[in-house]
Amino acid sequence: FTGRTVIITGAAQGIGLEVGRFFQTAGASTFLVDYDGEAVEAAAAQLGATGVRADVSNTDDVERAVKAAVDATGRIDIIVNNAGVTRDKMFHGLDDAQFDFVFDANLKTGFHTTLAAMPYLREVAKKEIAENGKVAYNRKIVFTSSVAALMGNPGQYNYTAAKGAVIATTKTLARELGAFGINVNAVA
Repeated sequence: FTGRTVIITGAAQGIGLEVGRFFQTAGASTFLVDYDGEAVEAAAAQLGATGVRADVSNTDDVERAVKAAVDATGRIDIIVNNAGVTRDKMFHGLDDAQFDFVFDANLKTGFHTTLAAMPYLREVAKKEIAENGKVAYNRKIVFTSSVAALMGNPGQYNYTAAKGAVIATTKTLARELGAFGINVNAVA
């Protein structure tokens, strides 16, 4: 991964931090993105990576985070859409606000981040194909889903619905972007 630029959302702790550790150790220019500014700065300092405070549920924030990576390295090669939350409650007790918060945090964040990266993924690949007949290398988009989306989980209707939508989104984007050498996968 030397010479590659990676953006990881939800990267101040847990899975996101460990993914960041992997890419940083593998030689990538690693951009950890999280809404918690202090935590993402601490995580970045721990790994020797770059930390960017951004609320990826906000389009302006995520565009700023993507631009920071491009300004620093001139490219984006890999997006890891890991941001997400749980707010467990049995179905009969859920309200719209609880559902929307979890659904948006787990699904819309990946939509915003991936959409903001399209000029640096799809458009760059499209130009390479026009000039050389093929892409220079495959780019990657990874979504974090959950086995709970495949099996269900009591008290997690909002979470499993969002993570199931992540799986469907992954399949759709894989079909749309495969022709441009962009691999799209979900990890559950």
